[in-house]
Amino acid sequence: MRRLSMVVLMGALGALIGASPQPAMEFVDGGLPRYEAGEADLAGSIVSVGSTTVGNLLSRWADAFRAMHPQTSVTITGAGSGTAPPALNSGAAALAPMSRPMNAGEIGAFRAKFGYEPTRITVAIDALAVFVNAENPIDALSMEQIDTIFSDDCKRGGETARTWGDLGLTGEWADMPLIVYGFRDTAGGYALFRELVLKDGEYRKDISVQPGSSAIVNGIGAYPNAVGYASQFFQTRRTRMVPIRDESGAAHSPDARSCENGKYPLARELFVYINKAPDKPLDPTVEAFLRFILSYEGQLIAAEDGNFPMSAPLAAQQVAKFAR
Repeated sequence: MRRLSMVVLMGALGALIGASPQPAMEFVDGGLPRYEAGEADLAGSIVSVGSTTVGNLLSRWADAFRAMHPQTSVTITGAGSGTAPPALNSGAAALAPMSRPMNAGEIGAFRAKFGYEPTRITVAIDALAVFVNAENPIDALSMEQIDTIFSDDCKRGGETARTWGDLGLTGEWADMPLIVYGFRDTAGGYALFRELVLKDGEYRKDISVQPGSSAIVNGIGAYPNAVGYASQFFQTRRTRMVPIRDESGAAHSPDARSCENGKYPLARELFVYINKAPDKPLDPTVEAFLRFILSYEGQLIAAEDGNFPMSAPLAAQQVAKFAR
């Protein structure tokens, strides 16, 4: 087996990402295995259907993978996490990316058809963040306040916030109405945020529903009084992420340390589900792609894309789920 040249990979990453990858290297676990491309090149196609958040990251991985294996193709459709289980069940997709775990009904439907459960592979760490316009002076929000921003029934207490004054801002901001952005109900972030923040309560009815994180953050950047939630790696110059206060009043940002130590409450794992029969090996192209994702080089791409890379032990646990 031949190991991919780090010099070649760094050049490829720089071209794909548009910046030098050097700063991200310090965040990637040096114990992760290096990807070995192999002497005989792969030839095959992979179809992925599911989460737009994970799909964006898969696109970066796919570009680098195809650069090493030009006879392969990776087709990625990002239509929300809710579309992943049906695509995997029907055989329309080999990869089912999701930004939330499959629920009991989705797992049950798969088991009823195949006689075993789908295999869940963690591919990176992400965090949902509450975004405001860069001009907004709010310094931090509690989970209770965030619930009042996005919920109609406010299970954490209080009443639905209508103006920024309801959240503590004064002066010219006090009477500014909230413009609230959120995901459509097929997105993984929709279900996860509802569980973690709203305690399974109902979203407010006047949310401006958007197809994904990019649209949400772009909308917030266009209006000073806008607010929404999205994946942390979609931050732009016109927006900023609001730290979240814990019960002691300490504020925590969605950075790697706070997500790893559990202090940031909206951290999440990103998944790819596969159909791995207990007695059969994976398609070799799919297996190689997953090994690349879980390698040092793959997690370097995750870090460059704004995600938090996985530790070597966690990555090894994932490889063990499908390795021959």
